[in-house]
Amino acid sequence: MQSSEKRLSFGTKCGYAAGQVGVSVPYNLVSVFLLFFFTDIAGIKPAFAGTIFMIAVLWAAFADPFIGIFSDNLRTKHGRRRPILLVIGIPYAIVLWLMFTSVDFGSDIAKNIYYVIFAILFFTAMTFTEVPFYSLGAEITKDFNERTKIRSISSFFIYIAVLVAVNLPNFIVTKVTGGGGEPKTGWSMAALACGIIAFIALIICWNATRGRELIVGKQDDEGPKVSGGNIFKEFADVMRVKPVKFVVLANFLYLFGFSTETGVLIYILNYVAHVDPAQQSMVMSVLPIATIAWLPIINLVSVKVGKKRGYTIFVGIIVVALLIFFVAGTYSIVSLCILNAVIALGNGTFWTLCFAMAYDTTEVDEWVNNKRREGVLVAYMSFAQKIGTALATWMIGFVLEAVGYVGNASEQSGEAISGLIGLYTWIPAVLILVSIICVAVYPLTQKKHSALLKAIQQRKAGEAYDTEEFKDLI
Repeated sequence: MQSSEKRLSFGTKCGYAAGQVGVSVPYNLVSVFLLFFFTDIAGIKPAFAGTIFMIAVLWAAFADPFIGIFSDNLRTKHGRRRPILLVIGIPYAIVLWLMFTSVDFGSDIAKNIYYVIFAILFFTAMTFTEVPFYSLGAEITKDFNERTKIRSISSFFIYIAVLVAVNLPNFIVTKVTGGGGEPKTGWSMAALACGIIAFIALIICWNATRGRELIVGKQDDEGPKVSGGNIFKEFADVMRVKPVKFVVLANFLYLFGFSTETGVLIYILNYVAHVDPAQQSMVMSVLPIATIAWLPIINLVSVKVGKKRGYTIFVGIIVVALLIFFVAGTYSIVSLCILNAVIALGNGTFWTLCFAMAYDTTEVDEWVNNKRREGVLVAYMSFAQKIGTALATWMIGFVLEAVGYVGNASEQSGEAISGLIGLYTWIPAVLILVSIICVAVYPLTQKKHSALLKAIQQRKAGEAYDTEEFKDLI
């Protein structure tokens, strides 16, 4: 097994992180707008719209382990992950475009089947993109702080992607309707544009990481092995690695809470704050712009105080902000912008640190099971993320149906408004708080990770080693 231990150049870090745009532009377009597109453009009832989303995401979630093991066992001269990123880009863009294309087959059943099919295809393509991409991040360096820096730069690109995903649709739809076209045409064009951007980003990542990939030999080579063929055994083995449990659960709970808040934001803007598309773009742009501004602080503090403490402090700010906002009950453009600016600090921290913490557990798995299974580990993270997002979207659709929400209505009932506010504030606050608790008890620290890496090298060299420093991890 070959891998380079030298520090990554800044160009390599940025090139790898640019691939985050390929993952995050489609993801954020779907997270923010898909449910709204279904209910207010495609004319699907809220509860079924949420169900479509949930079916597709659950399908992809259960595909995660298969894709993770597939990528772990792929043998090419270009590594295990990069070839997948190269191949998936075009189909990923096409299915995103078709999912945001409004159709009318003269039958609601046929229309619903169409969106179920393309939602499943999209989330499957997304899984084939994100599992190899995030796994590649664990392969290109084993250094504890280098991984934090990679994720910090990736977080910067996440919010470039968010800026594109929340502004480009409104810009294109406004241009199309201003020229006499229909909103549905604008949405289709916006999705196609986002797909093309994602494809270009994946090509940049492919090229920038050339030569940094982990080249794995045959299973009988010396050194740690990769995933085997028994998917259930592979997943059971990884989940028995103590730190994995905490970071996966934290990932699930955070995405459950945050996806609920972001998924309902456009409804808040339309029916509670009553702002026009230009003002909506302004409010939605605050989160990515503020996050980019926060990232140097997040990176500096997290390296200084550690990933656990940084996560607990900064993500905790989201909980406090949402609860204050719920109590204050003020939904103006100014207040929404302030809230998003504060949330940005915690959300940037999540995307910087959660996967960085997960990467560090690969060495624990290597010590316990003598295997390098970045793909399986990232599949666990992706699985948790998708389950959280699916449950959030299903819950939004179910609640909207229960409180009497009417798609594309000029006004909503008081009960519907109360439901929207709850979904936007205290419900995600509770879920994110439990995520913080999971990280607070996560046992892997930099000191333990350094001791673990040293013991791994000593064991490989046939030398005596000491497990006292990290015995609680194994």
